[in-house]
Amino acid sequence: MGPDAIRVFDPNGNALIAAVSPAHLTATPVIFRPTQRHWFPSVGNVISDVATNYWSKAPGMRVSIPGMAPLTIGCRDSVSGLDFRFSWPDDVPAEHARAEYEVSGTDWLILVEKFGLAPYLIKRG
Repeated sequence: MGPDAIRVFDPNGNALIAAVSPAHLTATPVIFRPTQRHWFPSVGNVISDVATNYWSKAPGMRVSIPGMAPLTIGCRDSVSGLDFRFSWPDDVPAEHARAEYEVSGTDWLILVEKFGLAPYLIKRG
């Protein structure tokens, strides 16, 4: 593998799981929007659920590597407070889930660029 290979390591044991050229993987944008609901909500539950459902959304990507289950990566970087730094266009599908992995804004920009998603990314701040 060349120096631009994507390497996937086990986060618990730091063992190399896969190394693949970026040309052999696919990355697709997704918006992670986990939902929270209660069967018999109180007023407090409703307010909390609405806030959680709004502020829990995050831009993400699904990275498919041959021979592995897809990796889901998200970024919750903000400009200030609850104003998110990154987003995708409105036509990007949303999933009612959380990303398996979260990265910093700097790492997010590297991944977005490396996987060819930069033309679609909306940046603020």
